[in-house]
Amino acid sequence: MLSANDWPSDWFEQFWKLYPRRIAKKDAARALDKVRRSGEVEFLALLTAVENFARSVRGKDPQYIPHPATWINGGRWDDELAAPIESDTAWRSRKAYEETMARRRMQ
Repeated sequence: MLSANDWPSDWFEQFWKLYPRRIAKKDAARALDKVRRSGEVEFLALLTAVENFARSVRGKDPQYIPHPATWINGGRWDDELAAPIESDTAWRSRKAYEETMARRRMQ
């Protein structure tokens, strides 16, 4: 089990900056502090999961993105994401290709 000392001093700021729906900040801070104190996940693993989750919900209606405290309390860093994660460049390239093909079909 990890100790709370394995997390950086700005642990919440780093999480908050990456989470795709910034709502109910105090609830999120309390939930994340509980996880930090329990040592149930390494900080780097949590941040990686948040980054992947944020990419997976990019462009989705925010009402379908869980509040951060819900994500934390559910241990969602262990979730298997449904779609493979694309880099920003790959995502933009695919989107540009799809838009070009859609325009061609309309002609």
